[in-house]
Order: sequence, then structure tokens, then C-alpha cells
Amino acid sequence: MADKLIPLAKNLRKQATDTERLVWKHLRAKHFKGLKFRRQQPRGKYIVDFVCLVLRFWDDEVLMNTRGMLEVIRTHCFQPPSPQSPPIKGGGE
Repeated sequence: MADKLIPLAKNLRKQATDTERLVWKHLRAKHFKGLKFRRQQPRGKYIVDFVCLVLRFWDDEVLMNTRGMLEVIRTHCFQPPSPQSPPIKGGGE
């Protein structure tokens, strides 16, 4: 399924909206807190606008501290989202 979405995702990257370009300006090249983001990325049967794949583990971490590694995953995946303020009227940076 994802193979069929790749050409569409590439096309969406080329035809980004003004809003997407603004967000990408701040996220690209690890400008945001050193995190690596991807844009227009196939995920299952969808294409997500922006995604950050931040969790990585060394083999020895997995083998020697499996519980700790699972706790890190749990913390990142199940922590409550921070409250979001409503969008600012008129946009702006």
C-alpha cells in the first residue's frame, strides 16, 4: 500500500501549501530542538504531513535493559498531550 502512496507523497511535497511551507521552515534540517522531521510521509494507508521518528535504542540497551527501554517507549507514547491554546486569529509566526 505504501509503495502506491510514495509518488503521491512526492507530489504533495512539491505542491506544499503556504501553511505547510511555514511549518517546514521551522522543522527542516533539525531546526526544532534538534529533532529530525519528515514531511508527506506514507504511514499505513495515509500520508501524514509531518512526522518525527525520535526513539532509537542501541542493541545493548535493548538486551541489557529491556524493561527500561519499554518504559521509555511507554512514557513517550502514553504521556498526556500538553494543553493546546486555540489558534491565533490571523495566523502569524
